[in-house]
This record gives sequence, structure tokens and C-alpha cells, in this order.
Amino acid sequence: MNGFKPCVIVLTILSILLSIQSRSLADAGQTVTIKDWTGRGFPPDLVNYDIALPAGGAQAVRVVDASGNVVTSQVTPTTGGKATLSFVTDLPINGQVTFRIQTDGQPAAGKPAVTAQVDGKTIILANQSLAVRLPAPGEQRFTTPVPASTLPAPVLAFRGLDGAWRGRGTINHDRPVSLMRV
Repeated sequence: MNGFKPCVIVLTILSILLSIQSRSLADAGQTVTIKDWTGRGFPPDLVNYDIALPAGGAQAVRVVDASGNVVTSQVTPTTGGKATLSFVTDLPINGQVTFRIQTDGQPAAGKPAVTAQVDGKTIILANQSLAVRLPAPGEQRFTTPVPASTLPAPVLAFRGLDGAWRGRGTINHDRPVSLMRV
């Protein structure tokens, strides 16, 4: 029984300190560093931090990476003026990543989840995991009809996380085409 009271006191003090830490996390523009101590690294994964909900509400919270880019994040209000801050990050082998959590009232404009980039006669639609190469929008008329097999397919290729393009779309028909619209 005597060992129980000091343990409860230590746990209570630790709980108070952690509560103070999470409260100041967003209030003061806290820096958060995540370090790989395992030597194996981690792929992109969701991380969560308990924070005090700022006076400006969830929309006042921004997560900024070490390069100054706003990281897409979500703030979920809980009870008692607190919230859970969630964002996705990866962790290089034996490396570390650093983020700054700010509540300066600036809008939390993150990187869009889907991007569209014109690349020559194609357009690339991409998110963080996958890209698809498609023919660029437009219209082409042929005075002399051409075989459909000479035209670009609706989907030209896919790109995965490793950055390599895979596949090749084709149209397997010789039907004459005089107008192509994308």
C-alpha cells in the first residue's frame, strides 16, 4: 500500500504535465519532431496529437512542415475545450520530421488532394498515391477519316508511389474516325 501512493502522485504529476504540454502545443506555435529510433522508417501514416482548441476554433489551426509548406490536417473538437489534431506523415529510416503547429488565424490552405497538370498533348491527374495520364482536352477533326487504332486511348498510363509509369492504353479497332473529342 505504501508504494501505491507515490505511484499515483507520480502519474498525476505526469498527467498534469502532459496536459500543460498539449495545451501549449497549439497556443505557442509548438514545434513537433518525430524521430525514427527503430532504424526501419515508416510509410505515410496518420498521426494524432491532443491540443487545446484555440479561441478561433478548428479553422485557426495550421500544421507547417520544415520547408514552410502547409500540411493538410484535420482538427476534431472533443470535450472540455480540447481537440485532436490529425495529419499524415512518413518517417525516413533513422531520420526525423519536424512540424510547427500554429494558431495565428491564417487560413489552413493545404496542398490540394488532386492535381491536374498539362504535359504536352496529355494531362496528368494525380494525388499522393496514384497518377493517371489521359489525352489532353480538345477536339480534332480529320478531313480523311483515320483508323481508331491510331488515336490515343482514354487512359494512357498509370503511375504508382515509386514514380514509374506503367501500362499503355490502346484502341483496338480500325473503325474510321473523322472527329475526336476529349
